[in-house]
Amino acid sequence: MDHWNAIEPIRSAIGDGDPFAWLSALPGTTFREKNGRRTFRFEQGGQGYFAKVSRGPGARETLKELLSLRTPPLDARREVLALERLHAAGIPAPQVAGSGVSGGRPLARRSFVITADVGTQRTLGEEASQLDPADHAGRRQLIQETAALVRRMHAAGVNHRDLYFGHILVRTERGARELVLIDLHRAQIWKH
Repeated sequence: MDHWNAIEPIRSAIGDGDPFAWLSALPGTTFREKNGRRTFRFEQGGQGYFAKVSRGPGARETLKELLSLRTPPLDARREVLALERLHAAGIPAPQVAGSGVSGGRPLARRSFVITADVGTQRTLGEEASQLDPADHAGRRQLIQETAALVRRMHAAGVNHRDLYFGHILVRTERGARELVLIDLHRAQIWKH
């Protein structure tokens, strides 16, 4: 194991064991499993979390990214850095609860990131589809909120590189709508 860390109660649950073995043995609801990456929700200590466990992108995916003049996401570190940058800027995104990387070869590296559940699975697309087509003011308001979120993200030096309606969740608390950015594994982080 190259390195890993986690907050309580996850750290104690893993103990001295292998976090990858612990994550693979966890019961939970799988949301996505594709190209060596599994995203699932689990409970620990009465709190909900999401885990994304990945193996390296492989030669085909890496070549595809490089031919598109993009840096391939080799492990979870990029997502962790992006989430930390967004939190530092006060931008709604899941809180990192743990992460780890194992293996030296970039194309075969294993990694994970665990984030706290943000309390909703409702996407921006679902929110938009519920608006009355004649509600122009409501649609304009949702567009303005989305643009403000993206502007703040870019001002914080993060570009998502995989931003679509499914990667913005809508959380409603006390009648106020808040948009939350998720799935930042392809994000780029810039100084400016």
